[in-house]
Amino acid sequence: MTGDGGLATTLGPRGALRVWDVPGGRLLHTLSGSSTSLARCAGDDRFALSGEDDGTLRMWDVPSGRRLLTVDAHTTPVQRVRLSAGATVAVSQARDGTMRAWDIDWDYEFADDT
Repeated sequence: MTGDGGLATTLGPRGALRVWDVPGGRLLHTLSGSSTSLARCAGDDRFALSGEDDGTLRMWDVPSGRRLLTVDAHTTPVQRVRLSAGATVAVSQARDGTMRAWDIDWDYEFADDT
């Protein structure tokens, strides 16, 4: 759930990552291409990080449901992920016990919200 309680992520069939509008009780997005067993939202509620069964990490733009970034992170399924408040650092741990920290170098142009 995001910090303001407005959005929540859940796992759907076959690991599909779903984003919900909590106050409205409606499904906003099913994030395609995800086969995750876990996900975390960043502190600013705009981004989510999923750890995938294929060992990759995927960064998502929560409001739009778009996948922004995929990283070949591990050789075994990802079991834990954390994302910094500004979505600039990610930490992941895989089934084989390896833990990695990622400095996320954004090559993404953000839409102006004004």
